[in-house]
Amino acid sequence: MSYEDVIHDGQSQQVVSRYSYGELRDLTKEELFACIFAEVVCEQTGIEDVAGVLAIMNGQPKLSTRGKFSGATPGTSRISRVARAFLNYKIKGIRLPMLTGRNIFELRLSWTSHLGAFVGRAAPIAGWAITTYDLVMIGAKSIMRYNRHVKSEDQVNDATLGTFG
Repeated sequence: MSYEDVIHDGQSQQVVSRYSYGELRDLTKEELFACIFAEVVCEQTGIEDVAGVLAIMNGQPKLSTRGKFSGATPGTSRISRVARAFLNYKIKGIRLPMLTGRNIFELRLSWTSHLGAFVGRAAPIAGWAITTYDLVMIGAKSIMRYNRHVKSEDQVNDATLGTFG
């Protein structure tokens, strides 16, 4: 054992496990997790991530619009304008639910029979769903991959379900 493998805390010595990952050698458990996390982020973020971010950004009501009823969210989004133009259909006898509002704290439920309005207002919600999925998957995959590479005493433990991976 070399001096690099021992940490002095002033009172005792603690042996630090070292790991290899790909071409990287002599990594601490923290360095190993950072490498795995970065790798999983790169794997997970692809076209789905770009689509999620674009849906969130272009679904915000930033464009001016004609007058609206009292209490309506002011403005309209790029996606809503495009969806209304390409999906200019009224659905007879059915009202579709929509969440409206400028941010998550101002959300409220409203109803429409216009397919384009429904799609336009659903886009940012789909974007947040995609982004949330990516974040959950990055965390879970990182922990599971990390736990497969380290000794049991260095594994990350999920307090609700037991040890990941």
